[in-house]
Amino acid sequence: MKKLLFLIAPVLLLAGCYQQNSTADLQKPLQQLTQATQQLNQKVDALDAKVTALENSNKTTDTEVPADWKTYTNGEYGFSIKYPADWTVGPQGTDFTGTLPSVPFYSPDLRGDARFAILMRDENEVTMDVLIEEVGEQWGANRREVRESLVINGVNATEITVTDSTNEFPGWYGEDVFLQHNGTIFQISNGAIDSDTFKPFYNSIVFTN
Repeated sequence: MKKLLFLIAPVLLLAGCYQQNSTADLQKPLQQLTQATQQLNQKVDALDAKVTALENSNKTTDTEVPADWKTYTNGEYGFSIKYPADWTVGPQGTDFTGTLPSVPFYSPDLRGDARFAILMRDENEVTMDVLIEEVGEQWGANRREVRESLVINGVNATEITVTDSTNEFPGWYGEDVFLQHNGTIFQISNGAIDSDTFKPFYNSIVFTN
């Protein structure tokens, strides 16, 4: 029995040493793998940021403004924007609520109703998020919104599209672009009518001060 114990003890000792050595051998590759994974994740994040920046920069040039469009300039709020040659610009006044400063743009096919409009709000009086939530608020729980970040002539902007999930009014399509400049929030609205003219219209806005 004593001989058996003498034989078992060295075996257990060797097994313990082997287990310790095996664990130590595994820890180093595991640490290296963890570090490599962290470095790879950092590179992926950096690449994603570059792709996003490139996509945003491309959005400023993906729509050409027709050469025959006219230019409207607003000295009070310091901006200019181009519009179709056969359209007319109404005097700066107030929007349909009678409270917000706005500039209406009329197309020949819509008599009496503005096709597009630019509304100006003091950023100390209201936030951009509040204005965005007001677009299509009449749809209540059926309101569907999609937001997209843009860069328009060097200025960050947010484009939103709002629709009614019930499709009760299939022709209603809210598309608005929001920009902030010199303490003013500019809301460029498509008049809730889907139009190919709207994209070159809002892409042509330039701030002059």
